[in-house]
Amino acid sequence: MEHLNFLPGGTLVVIGTKNGEIELYDLATSTLLESVEAHEGAIWSLDLTPDGTSLVTGSADKTIKFWDFKIERETIPGTNRESAKMKIFHNKTMELEEDILALKISPEAKYLAVSLLDNTVKVFFFDTLKFYLSLYGHKLPVLSIDISFDSKLIITSSADKNIKIWGLDFGDCHKSIFGHQDSIMNVRFVPESHNFFSAGKDGLLKYWDGDKFECIQKLSAHQSEVWSIAVAHDASFVVTTSHDHSIRIWEETDDQVFIEEEREKEMDEMYEGTLLASLEGDENTKKDDGDEEKDTDEATGVHQQTLETLKAGEKLLEALEAGYKDIENEEEYNQKLNKWLKTKSGEQPIRPSRDPLLQALNKTGSQYILETLLKIKPSQLEDALLVLPFSFVLKFFRVIEKWTSVNAILKQHIALICRVLFFLIRSNLHELNSLKNEKIKNQVINVKQKLRNELKDQTTELGFNIQGLKFLRNQWNLTHSTEFIDEYEQRQHVEKTAKKRVYQTLQ
Repeated sequence: MEHLNFLPGGTLVVIGTKNGEIELYDLATSTLLESVEAHEGAIWSLDLTPDGTSLVTGSADKTIKFWDFKIERETIPGTNRESAKMKIFHNKTMELEEDILALKISPEAKYLAVSLLDNTVKVFFFDTLKFYLSLYGHKLPVLSIDISFDSKLIITSSADKNIKIWGLDFGDCHKSIFGHQDSIMNVRFVPESHNFFSAGKDGLLKYWDGDKFECIQKLSAHQSEVWSIAVAHDASFVVTTSHDHSIRIWEETDDQVFIEEEREKEMDEMYEGTLLASLEGDENTKKDDGDEEKDTDEATGVHQQTLETLKAGEKLLEALEAGYKDIENEEEYNQKLNKWLKTKSGEQPIRPSRDPLLQALNKTGSQYILETLLKIKPSQLEDALLVLPFSFVLKFFRVIEKWTSVNAILKQHIALICRVLFFLIRSNLHELNSLKNEKIKNQVINVKQKLRNELKDQTTELGFNIQGLKFLRNQWNLTHSTEFIDEYEQRQHVEKTAKKRVYQTLQ
C-alpha cells in the first residue's frame, strides 16, 4: 500500500498499491468491494475530487488516470434479489514525460498540481487538462504537495530538505524554507488557514505560519522517520505515522505558544549540543603540553550544496544500499554455513545471489562502497556525507568496522576512514546520544581501538623512518661533500689569527 483516501461518509476507503492496483474497501464489513488493475507501475499518489465522485491516480508508469465512482445493482447469486455495489470506472488518461510522485486537486476542483521526477511541479486546469504553470526550484524530487483552502497558495516539500511556498496566480515562489535536517516527506495545510504542518525523516513534526513564514512549534516524539500527516477537518487534531511503527495523535489545546520562547528553547538546545560536541572534541584532542599554551585560529567548515555534491550523495546512498545488503547476506550465509559444518544436519546452505552490479565488478560490498567514497572529491566529501539519512549512518558504522578488520585497507586508507568516522559522529551526535544502542556503541569502541593501534604503529614506523633518513643524510654528507681551500689564503689567515709574543724592556 502506497496511498489511501477516505470517500465521503467515512465507511469506504480507496487504496493505491505498489503493484499498480486500486482497491476499494468497506470498513464497516471489512470486505474488499473491488480491485482494479489501474497502472503498469506503482501508484505513488491519489486524490479525490471535492464532491467525492471522482478519483485521480498518479503512477510510476508516467500516466495520470481519472476514475469515476458509480453504484451498480447486482443480482445476489442463488436469489432473485438485487444489491447495490460501488464500482470504479476508468474515465480518461493523461500521459507525461516523467514518473508522477505526488498530485493534488484544488478545493474547488479548478487546478490539478502534479509533482514529477525531474524536480518540477506542473499545474493543469482540472476540467480541460490544459497546462497552466510550471514550478521549478527544488534540487531534488518533490515528495508532497498541498493547496490552500482559497486556492491562492501551493506548498511543496522535497528531498532537498526545503519547503517552498508558491502563489497559484503567477507561479512565483513566495518563500523557500530550510525546514528539516532530512528529506521532508509530507506537508499539509490547516483547513481554513494558510498555516501548515510538515514532517520529515529527521523524526520531527513542525507547525508553520504560511503568511509570516515562521516555525510556530516543533513537535518531537517519534523515534524515527515521519512518513505522513493527516489533519482533521476542524483542525482539532493531527495524526502522524512513522517508521518507528507508531501512529501519534496530536490534539489542539488552548495553551498559547510564544514564538520568541520557542526560538530561545531551540537556541538553548543548539548551544547544548554544540557545547557537548566541543567538550568531547577537547577530551579527544587534549595533550600534555605542561603550562605552554598555543594560540590557534579556529575555522568552521563552509557547506554549500551544489549539484555535484548532491549527485555524490546520491551515488554514496546507492552504493551503501547495495553494498550493505551484500554484507548482510554474506554474514548470514557464513553463520548458517558454520552452523551446518558443526552439526552436519539438514541441507547445506546455498550462497545467496549477489547484486548484478557487484557481480559484474567482482567486488565485495565493502570494497564497492570504499571505491565509491574514493571517487568523491575531498572538497565534496562532507557535503555528500551530510545528506545521508540517520538509518544509513548506522549502516556506515558497520561498513567502517568491516574496513578496519582488513589490515590492507586500514593501512592504506586510514586517513579517509578517520575523516569519515569523525564527521559522521560529529554531525549525528545528538541522534546517537538519544539512540542509546549498545551494539552501535560497541562498534564505535571496536573501531576506535583498531584505529588507535594502527595510528600508534604508523607513528612508531614514521619515527624510525625519520631517524633512518637523518642517518643516511649524514652518511651522504661524509662521503660526497668536498671542500676546496686556497692554500695561499689559508696561510695568510693562519698568520693573522696566530698569537704573537710581545717583549717589553725592563729597567
